[in-house]
Amino acid sequence: MRDIHLPGRSAAVATSQPLATFAGMEILRRGGNTVDAAIAACAVQRVVEPMGTGIGGDCFAICCLDGGGRKVAINGSGRAPSALTCDALPRNGDKRIAPDSATGSRRRRCRSAARKRSPLIGQAVRWLQHRTHVKMAWRCAAEWHGVEERNGMTESDIYRTQNLGNRIYFGERGALLIVDFVNGFNDARVLGGGNIPDAIAHTKSLLKNARDRGLPVVFTRIVYEPGSANVGAFAKKIPSLTALTEDNPASHVIDELAPQPGEYVLRKTQASAFFGTDLASWLQWRRIDTLLVTGCTTSGCVRASVIDAASHNFRTIVIRDCVGDRAIAPHEANLFDMDQKYADVVSIADAKDWMFSGDVGGAGR
Repeated sequence: MRDIHLPGRSAAVATSQPLATFAGMEILRRGGNTVDAAIAACAVQRVVEPMGTGIGGDCFAICCLDGGGRKVAINGSGRAPSALTCDALPRNGDKRIAPDSATGSRRRRCRSAARKRSPLIGQAVRWLQHRTHVKMAWRCAAEWHGVEERNGMTESDIYRTQNLGNRIYFGERGALLIVDFVNGFNDARVLGGGNIPDAIAHTKSLLKNARDRGLPVVFTRIVYEPGSANVGAFAKKIPSLTALTEDNPASHVIDELAPQPGEYVLRKTQASAFFGTDLASWLQWRRIDTLLVTGCTTSGCVRASVIDAASHNFRTIVIRDCVGDRAIAPHEANLFDMDQKYADVVSIADAKDWMFSGDVGGAGR
């Protein structure tokens, strides 16, 4: 971002995080110089994108001094600026640098006092105090630590060493489970959002193939009694679920996937398709050993159903393209975790290849 149109000013602010960039620009608008802007940007970046800063924060500033046309470049990366103090900067020729404009390691040593009085990092302190944008910081930090070594091992090494993520593969007879693809979960104003519409579109294609191959199909719906007579802890946590009564269209399977005669529409009041239902015995009677799982949400009812399916010793296969969540971060995290512990997470192409590999649906038996 540039702020070059103010009289007598020539400055630019560039960071990897828009909020940090805006913080730097705000300092310039208030009359600060480029080093002031760099400090403000680094402070905000430490809050909202910690893995984007080095030890003590990174900054690189080019100061265009008034009058002489001389440019002064200041590189403050990680430990490097330990000698760059408030006193050293003026001695190096830049008389315009404010007394509190220390960077890098010097800023670390002055941090406690600066938090109380410096307007340069005021925005970062306010965001920390009010927890605004801190979730972003935790997510960025988690992504960063995912590639850091701990005790000589990366997270990938830990999973591999502990022998997680083995394949259970497809079996001989399959069924398709479609979890909670109802109108309410296809509407971001109700219970949906995120990538759920995309998952529905892919499931429509998979459902057609499953029907063509004779696989048993099960749909689930969350259905509560009018007046909330049968609600429990699940609905207490998510009160909007209580609106999903038998007659409410929000609880009905979406038209694109409308069940056909002979397909099982299972009503449930808990996250898992198995808890308090007859799904396990229904599958066992049909000699099903492989359960293809689609639906929403990945982190909620899909995951709960997958864990129970594995507990009943079904070969559980989650179709990556056909599950969705109202937020992408929990969607991806739960796909990873299920693939490591409870199921094989596969593409829709792999699932279709298996469907057409033999009489996996038992058609004609």
